[in-house]
Amino acid sequence: MNKYLSLGNNCFIKKYLNTIQPGETNFFDYIGSSQWSINELFLNDFANLFNKEDYANMKVLTNYECVTHKHYYLRFLHDLSKNFTDLQFNQFKSKYIRRILRLKKLLSEENKIIFLRTEEHYENRVIYHPDKYVKTELEYLFEFSDIIKNLYPQLDFSIIQISRSENQNFEDKNIIVINNNIKLTWENCTDVISDILQRTSFA
Repeated sequence: MNKYLSLGNNCFIKKYLNTIQPGETNFFDYIGSSQWSINELFLNDFANLFNKEDYANMKVLTNYECVTHKHYYLRFLHDLSKNFTDLQFNQFKSKYIRRILRLKKLLSEENKIIFLRTEEHYENRVIYHPDKYVKTELEYLFEFSDIIKNLYPQLDFSIIQISRSENQNFEDKNIIVINNNIKLTWENCTDVISDILQRTSFA
């Protein structure tokens, strides 16, 4: 059976994976994450992720805010409340250190991994790092592929992006882009993602 790992951009992929591959939680399962941020985390070996001062309650959509890492723009809807205490932050830190170690172990020991990502959308998005959005998410995915090849040269991997911005499906090297015109929601994401993956050779 294929080993899947979520690359975000939110928890929809994890909800789907729970139906086919239940198990321990991995790093990006329950984080709102931009692809540029994921790339920087790997390039920086997750450095400076746990400085408490870097976490703030930030408006990420025009009508929504949550605790966010100011530098990496990681959104923690499920893990930290607005007025988190030192104890809560330390528990959060311990949990995510375990998830980093688990992620590195998987990437070091698995022979084949399929990364799954839903494309991040910008409707009503509050942009804090405009210089990061000069490139497209797909360009960042190609960079991510090169980063993983460099860090884990033994790993055979593919990346599947579920996209609403790309007009057609295509495959280039180890990256597969699948167009999806259906807006994903918490209610429909499992069925829609399952249907989308049936169009690939990994189903």
